[in-house]
Formats: sequence, C-alpha cells, structure tokens
Amino acid sequence: MNNFRLSRTFYCVLAVGLIAVCSRSATADVVIGDFENGSVDGWTSQGETISSVMGKGNTLGASSVGIQPFGNFWGLISPNLNSHRDDFLKASFLSLDLTFIRADLTDPSSYAQIQAFALHDSSGSFVQRNIGAGAAGANDSDSKQPLARAGQWGGVDGTRTLNIDLNSFAAPSAAMMGETSYKQYLTNHPEIASFDIWISCQAGPLLATYYADNIKLVIPGGTGDFDQNGKTEKADIPVMLTALADLNAYKSAHNNLTDPQLLAIGDMDADGKVTNADLQKLLGVVASGTGSGSFSAVPEPMSAVLAVIGLAIIVPACGIRRRV
Repeated sequence: MNNFRLSRTFYCVLAVGLIAVCSRSATADVVIGDFENGSVDGWTSQGETISSVMGKGNTLGASSVGIQPFGNFWGLISPNLNSHRDDFLKASFLSLDLTFIRADLTDPSSYAQIQAFALHDSSGSFVQRNIGAGAAGANDSDSKQPLARAGQWGGVDGTRTLNIDLNSFAAPSAAMMGETSYKQYLTNHPEIASFDIWISCQAGPLLATYYADNIKLVIPGGTGDFDQNGKTEKADIPVMLTALADLNAYKSAHNNLTDPQLLAIGDMDADGKVTNADLQKLLGVVASGTGSGSFSAVPEPMSAVLAVIGLAIIVPACGIRRRV
C-alpha cells in the first residue's frame, strides 16, 4: 500500500510538472555587454578606439562593439560590476563572442588576438591571466582554435566563443590566509565598492578592426543529480521530493553537504535557493531528455503535448474517475 501511495504521489507531481514547465535550460546567464542602439554599455578602453557597430560581429541583437587597437593593450574595460556582485560570484565563466574578418584586419599578415583577462577592484587589486595558459586556463575554451592558440585570429575568420574560467583567478597579493581565489577575496571584503573586468585587445598592423558581442557571466544551474549517481534522470525526482521536505536532513544523509554543494545539485534555476521552482526545472530537464539519463522523450515537446501527457498520467494515478 505504501509503495502504491508513493508511486501515485510521484506520478501526480510529475504530471503537474510536465504541464507547468517545458524548459531545456537551467542557466541564468547575465549579459554585461550587448552594445545595442549605438551604446558601448559603459565599457571603456585604455587608449584603443571602441564603438557600437551595426551588422558586423553581432551575435546578440543588431550590433557589436568594434575594437581598433592602437598598442595600448587593454582594449575593453567593463563598467563597475558591483551591481552584479552576486551574479559574478555564482558565475563559472566569462563568455564573449569574438569575430575576425580578414578584410577588416587590413593586411593578410596581420595578427589579432584577445588573450589577457584581468580582475581589478577599488582596493587596488589587479589579477591577470591569459586564456588557456597553465593549470588556471585548463577549463578555458575557444570554439575555433585549440587551447594553445585560444583568442588568436591565426587566419581563421568568423565568430568564435571564448570562455574564461572565473573560478581559477588567483587571490590578489593583499588576500588574507585562506583566501585562495579572487572570488573568495571579493566575498570576504564587502567593503570593496567597485570591481571590473579588463580584456586585452591586440592587432598589427595598426588600423585593424575586430568585433566582440554577447559578453556575459555564465551562471550554471544545479545538476539535478539528487541521488548522486553521476546522472540526471527520473530517479532523481522522488529523491528531490524527499530533500525538499527537509534540506538539512538531505545534506546530513549525503556526506554532510555544504550549502554551496547543495546549490550545485539542486539550484536548477540559479536563483541561489533550492525550492519547488527547482523541482519544476528538474521535471522539464528529465522530460525533455536533456539530462544524462533517459525518459523516452522527444527533443522539443510543445506545451500542448505535455499537457496531454500530464492528463494521461493524472487520471489513472491520482484517482480521478469519470462519473458513470
């Protein structure tokens, strides 16, 4: 009887979720540069020429930022990101779309690249590293070039996406003992009122122009792997239901998970909490087949189809009977 009741409850909740959500994404990325309507969105440069450009290099909206380096190295400097402090601390990567067009580089022998990234703040800290360099750059990526040439034109035209691991920036020299990363340093110093991101822009000969767009903080949602078997699948749903009833008990039962570890599993909508809204996200991921398990799903089911499926489950499972 208990097994029957659990099964009925499980399918009822699953059905409601199928009707309520048709979601394939558990991320909540924050765009900090889209350069629309003639604006550079508060970005500045240390001596290079930057401007909003319509119709070239645009991957988000109609415009990108055109960059014309003049040998001053730091071509793009973000506005103060303190209003996005929580987003920055949750983000795994800084991502940007970079476009090289041979004709705009003025010379077939040109070199053009974006390689160095730095985190700077009002305390005077300045932490710099190159994309793809050393152990800190192991998780970086360039969608068109191998890691050893990440950020370089190298004769390869078109748009590529660069991803820079924000978790691997070292703590600044002013950091206290135990602060091993810049994020830990920023977390422990709420008095820091401003911080920004610096991006190098280099090219030769001069007068070369290239483009960047869709600069964003990539914030991952939780994995949804509540039973911690390395897969996200339908078996995680009843475990999540139990966890939501008592999150502390769930953490204790799973090797005393810390709060960040719990969020990494259960914060599917990346809002900094584990709630019923995350259950809906998990249901959507499992039903749409985007998890690592299988649910006999079609790739992109329409809401109406999900509603029919949900009703088909609700009627037998929840005890709803047609009156005779």
